[in-house]
This record gives sequence, structure tokens and C-alpha cells, in this order.
Amino acid sequence: MNITRKKFVTALAAGAFLLSAGQAALAQAWPSKPVRIVVPFPPGGSTDVLARILSQKLSEKWGQQVLIDNRPGGNTLIAAQLVAQANDGHTLFMPIDFTLTMNQTLYSKLPYDPIKDFTPISILTEQSLLVSVNPKVPARTLAEFVAYAKANPGKVTYGTGAIISQVAGEMFKRAAGIEMVHVPFKGSAPTLQALLGGDLDMTISDLLPYLPHLKEGKLRGLATTGLTRAESLPDLPTVAASGYNNFNVRSWFALVAPSSMPAAVSRKIGDDVRAVIKAPDIKAKLGEVGLEVVGSTEAQFQGTITREAASYGKTIKDAGIKLD
Repeated sequence: MNITRKKFVTALAAGAFLLSAGQAALAQAWPSKPVRIVVPFPPGGSTDVLARILSQKLSEKWGQQVLIDNRPGGNTLIAAQLVAQANDGHTLFMPIDFTLTMNQTLYSKLPYDPIKDFTPISILTEQSLLVSVNPKVPARTLAEFVAYAKANPGKVTYGTGAIISQVAGEMFKRAAGIEMVHVPFKGSAPTLQALLGGDLDMTISDLLPYLPHLKEGKLRGLATTGLTRAESLPDLPTVAASGYNNFNVRSWFALVAPSSMPAAVSRKIGDDVRAVIKAPDIKAKLGEVGLEVVGSTEAQFQGTITREAASYGKTIKDAGIKLD
């Protein structure tokens, strides 16, 4: 190696060291002001509960206020665009699964790029969806429901109040080889009321609002949609265990940063968030609202986005679902 090349290599090494040292110092000093977590739903829902529990613990850990900024509307597009354009270094985003894995297929054009505009930090929690029927439906198991649907093609109705529930319904229809009439609602509350009122045969929805009605016998649970039984309904089998191998749909909430966030800072946030979310008292609190703690790494999170975007994207295209 000649003298000039040696000097060049030495300069590169020194530059890399200084950059690394600078990034480490930046991460150590962060946050230098209050942190904002943008939530794409109104106050009161499970996402908001998760955000407020997390913000309290992170405020204590970071010595700075962690503020919740609820920005509902537009199927999470409003909040996503806001965070994608943030460059203050102290704004984070708590998306739900479809923000990063479905919207790119549901819409012809998005005001944000789910991959390029965000840095994955961690999947915080997940929950299975619930397949339930009103008691008038003559089915006590998923197999009996499938038989009933096959005996009444095109007459059985299922309602959903969220896009992931609709996608799960399309996946189940294809897996079971049945025809059902989809009835969309704006949220889980009106979907639940329609099922209780006998206006729907079946719903696929989040667990929590349905639990009291299952216990009272006003509704009948048939299965949950994850690969393992739901912690809040341990006696209920999964769709996969009911004869539809590898059927797996779980709704999740996550934390991401704008892509403008320095890598060292996003890594620090991930380490701190995982430490907080996996604490026994936090797991217990979140379990009360039907959320199971995950606390994934950045790499695991990125793998989930890639895998689910491909799987859900195919289902959405095949079913012709569009939101614009």
C-alpha cells in the first residue's frame, strides 16, 4: 500500500470513527425536548390506551414529556402524512398494521410511502380477531358454520368495521370455499350492535368489545384468527386449529419514526421502548384491554411488513377491494 492510499484509508477510518462517536453522542443527548407520539385514532380506543401507558413510562425514562397527539381520519392517512413530513427529530408515530401493509394496495395514490418514509422501531402489541355469530345461527363450531354457509350459498352475511377484518373475511371465504355477503360498518361498535340485533349472521372483529356479550351468552364465539389461542379467550380454538392450517391474521400496533430520524436515535428509542413494554406491570395493564405484548426488534418488524404487505396485497387485489 503506498503512502497516499494509506493516508486515504486512515482518513476514512477516522471519519467513520468520528461519525460513529457523533451518532452515539446524539443518541445519548436525545431527547432534548418533549416527544410527540402521533396516534391515528380518536381518544378512548385501545390504541390510545396503549399510547398513554407507553408515554407515561417513557416520560419517566427520558426525563422529558411524551405527549399524545390524536390525529384521526382518512384511514390513518392524515396522521401518516403528518409524521412522514416531520423533521423536528422528536416526533414518533403509532400506526396500526394496515397503515404500512395494506394502504399501498387499497389506494391508487398515497400521501406517504409506507417503506421509504418511516424507520421501523418495534411492533408493540398484537391481538387476534374474533369470529363470532349471533345465537340464531345454528353453529357452535367453525366447522358447523362452514357447513351452514355451504348449505345457504350467498345468503349468509358477515360484517366488519375495519379493513383488516374485511381482508380476514376474504381470506377465510377462500380458505373455506364459501360464499358470504359482506356488510361494511364504520367501526366495531355498529358492527357489534348489528350482530346483537340479529341483522348479521357473523362478524370478524377485535376482541375486547365482544367479551362481555360472549360471557352473557348474547353472542357465540367460534374461533380466533391467530396461530395461538388468545390470552383473553383461552378456551376458544383458532381458525388454523379448526382445519385451516396456517391461517393467521393478527392486528398489531407499532412505533415508527420518520426516516429523517438519525439511526442511532431510532435504535435508542427501540431499546428503551422494548424495555418498557415488556415490564410485567405494563403487560398486565395491556392484557386488560385485550392487547398481547410483542416488543419486536427493528429487523423482525421489517420482516413482518414485507411478509404481510405481500400476503394482504394479493388478497386485496384478488377481492377487488379499493378505498378510492
